[in-house]
Order: sequence, then C-alpha cells, then structure tokens
Amino acid sequence: MFSPFSVDIGNVPPELHLEFIHLYCDSVVKCKFLENPSLLAFYSKYVAEYKYPRISKYALLMCSIFGCTCVWEEYFSKMKNIKSETRTRLIDRHLEETLRITTTQIKPDTAALINQKQCQISYSQITTISHR
Repeated sequence: MFSPFSVDIGNVPPELHLEFIHLYCDSVVKCKFLENPSLLAFYSKYVAEYKYPRISKYALLMCSIFGCTCVWEEYFSKMKNIKSETRTRLIDRHLEETLRITTTQIKPDTAALINQKQCQISYSQITTISHR
C-alpha cells in the first residue's frame, strides 16, 4: 500500500519538499491516514489546502489525470464499437453525435417526447378518408 509518509523526499518535486517535511511531522494527519488509508479521501479531507497548498494542488492534479484517462479509455472503446465494420463510412459529424448519445448520463423522457409529437397524415390518406 502506498503511503504519503513513506515517500522518499528526493523523489518529490523540489517545490513540495518543505510541505512534505511539515506533513511528515504532523502526527494528527498521520493518524487520520492510518484510520482511513484511501488516498483520495486522505488528500481531500485531511490535507488542508491552506496548510499544504502545493501538495493539495499536486494531489488534485494526480487524481484528475487518472479520472480523465479512464473517461478517455471508455470514450475510445465506445468509438471503436460504433466504427465497426458495418459503420466504417460514418462521417465525423454522425460519429460525434453517436458518441454523444452513447456517453451521456442524461436519460430522455420518452413519454414526454412522444406526447409532443404530432402525427402527420399524408395527402393520399386524407383523400381516402374524405371519399368514404
């Protein structure tokens, strides 16, 4: 398990050295980490931004990189499925629209959409109805 208290200070960017030294010496924060060793929870709850601004910013950056990578992997996986052999001729606009639909978290209210739709009767059906 990785611990911010077992990091070699030589492997830390120089601008973070002083803050890491202060973090190592903070027994309250160290106890909080031992109680809950989740790195994300630790940095978000116990590494105060006012006390460790550079470490907080760096931790946020590191956490966001992995979150973005995960989202992009999911996005490209869905794009690969969309651009299968049967759909190789999709133009960019259609691919973008299809990806937007497959990656959205929004659930459409299909009942409301159906109620808003008006049926259109063709001219041939109107003449057939009027001749009856």
